[in-house]
Amino acid sequence: MTNTSPHRSILGASAWLMLGAVFPATPSFAEALQEDQSLPALYAVTGVEQGDELNIRLEPQSNADIIGSLPPQSAGIEVVGRKGSWLQINSVEASGWVAARFLEREAGAPQSGVLPERLACFGTEPFWSVVAAGSTLNYNTPDNPDGTSFSVRHVTRAMNSPSPHWIILGERQAQSMTAVVMPETCSDGMSDRAFGLAATIVIDSGDTATGLSGCCSIAPAAQN
Repeated sequence: MTNTSPHRSILGASAWLMLGAVFPATPSFAEALQEDQSLPALYAVTGVEQGDELNIRLEPQSNADIIGSLPPQSAGIEVVGRKGSWLQINSVEASGWVAARFLEREAGAPQSGVLPERLACFGTEPFWSVVAAGSTLNYNTPDNPDGTSFSVRHVTRAMNSPSPHWIILGERQAQSMTAVVMPETCSDGMSDRAFGLAATIVIDSGDTATGLSGCCSIAPAAQN
């Protein structure tokens, strides 16, 4: 018999972006969804008993193929999309859907102009990454695996833009970096993963400038 429940037993089948154009005590599930729609955000599994797992399905429907699962204690799960009563997350190299009633939004949702505790941006062709660590932006490429560190000077937001987003200014010696990160459906072009943030980055070296575009994640490092 096909298992169509949102969770299962472990013992079973297993831009350049635009810069100008940033509970009640016991809410119901529907009320909670209405309160804060901003994504991406981090969630934790809730309402799944020990010995069970929360299914990740290929499509936002209860009879869709299962592509993975989350144990009851899972936290720091980055939700990048929403469709009805389903939330979109990433599982290994693909994106999938979980029943929203089994995920609870964690405290400390990202705010415009405030650098998230974890922000990693990356792109392909050429491959690059920019990872925020405290007051530093670390820029890496295959030719420079040790990376180049930029000190964060300012983190601000675009005026009159309500969605969570960040404009980050960094500098090092004679170079500067400007990173614009805004909510937008994004694909890395190399996998079937989905991301909820897109980035445009410019590195100014004085005589030359390098422009980069890619996706970003706020998930803990182990999930990227």
